[in-house]
Amino acid sequence: MIDRRKAFMRRRWEKKKPGPTALARRRRRRQLSADEGREKQKVRDRDVRCRFPRCGCSKSRDTMKRVLTVSHDFHKGMGGDPTGGVSIAPLMLLLCKWRHQDAPVSRDKKTARTVYLTPDQNEGPISWEIDLGALYPANFPAGTWRELAREGYVEGGSGSLRLERLTEEQEQWIEDLAEMAR
Repeated sequence: MIDRRKAFMRRRWEKKKPGPTALARRRRRRQLSADEGREKQKVRDRDVRCRFPRCGCSKSRDTMKRVLTVSHDFHKGMGGDPTGGVSIAPLMLLLCKWRHQDAPVSRDKKTARTVYLTPDQNEGPISWEIDLGALYPANFPAGTWRELAREGYVEGGSGSLRLERLTEEQEQWIEDLAEMAR
C-alpha cells in the first residue's frame, strides 16, 4: 500500500510543470502596471477633458465632480488585466468621476455607453447612447437606448473632434442631464 502511494506521488510530482516564481510574477505585474500607466497617459493627452457631450464638470463647484478618470470600455475583472489587452488607449476614454461612476446616467451604472464610428475605436469619433429609462423613469422603461450625441471630425482635416448638430430632443436630454441631482 505504501509503495503504491509513493508511486502515485512520484508520478504526480513528475507531471507537474514548474510555474513562474514569485519574483517573475511580481515583475510581470509591475510591467503590466507600467504599460497601463503609459496607455492611460496617452488617453489623458488625447482627450484633455471629460469626453461626455457638453459635460459641465469643469464648471462645477464640487471638486469631486471635476476629478478626471480614465474609463475602460471593457471591465478588467477580478484578476485585473493579465494580458494587457483591455488597457490600451483605443479602448479607454477620459471622463469626469460623475459621468464615469457616480451619476444616475454613467458608464459604470451601464446607463451610458459609447459606440465606435470608425475602426479607430475611441481614437476616432464616437457616438454616445443613454438609457432613457434612467433619465426619465416615469416615461420610459429601463433599456430604452437612444443616441445622445455623435462626434465628427472638424472640417479642414485637422483631426480634432467636435459634436455634430443635435436635434431638439437631444438638446433637451443634455440639458436635463446637466440638471440631474448631484
